[in-house]
Amino acid sequence: MKTAAAILAALIAFTLGLLSCTPPANSAESTPGVTYSAHVQRIGWQAPVDDGATAGTTGRALRVEALRLSPSGGATLTWRGHVQKVGWQGWRDTPAMIGTTGRGLRLEAFQITVKDSGQLYGAVSVEYRAHVQGVGWQPWRRDGQTAGTTGKALRVEAVQIRIVQGPEPEPTPTPSPTATPAPSPAVTPSTPAPTLTPGCVRSGGGWLCYGTTPPTP
Repeated sequence: MKTAAAILAALIAFTLGLLSCTPPANSAESTPGVTYSAHVQRIGWQAPVDDGATAGTTGRALRVEALRLSPSGGATLTWRGHVQKVGWQGWRDTPAMIGTTGRGLRLEAFQITVKDSGQLYGAVSVEYRAHVQGVGWQPWRRDGQTAGTTGKALRVEAVQIRIVQGPEPEPTPTPSPTATPAPSPAVTPSTPAPTLTPGCVRSGGGWLCYGTTPPTP
């Protein structure tokens, strides 16, 4: 009996071990997280926050000067910032910083897009929004759209960033066949009517005239 009980216990332990190693059925539906932090006027680098939380400040009139961003799951994002007196910076891959530090320049806008979803399957999108001076929270932007403003000299004061399950890619439309126009029929030039010269001819003891009067006898 002890031997049978030991064998049964071993089988149960083995089965539980297999179940613990089985990947979740919906792993393809998961999305990576994001961790990010803001460098704020008079504060410096804040503690990192995750997945849609607020980095920066609101209600304190302090500018965000730079951002750092790191996605999880092996994903790579690419982004760029629009900086006071600089304009648009070049695109750079995460975890590279956008903006500046130590120069007192405000971050005015930024764009983010997904470069590689890493270990995930299916499409993912990155969503983000900015809290802007004199505007407040803007609507959520997605996949390369501009959060913030340009040409208005307004500071970004806070940001929120998250990665979401993206829409399925739209199928590429099949171009319609181009109809070949029917050739136009060749136009044959008409033969011009003969030109009649005014004059008279005798006909049956009289005159047949065109364009003139008969001669006087």
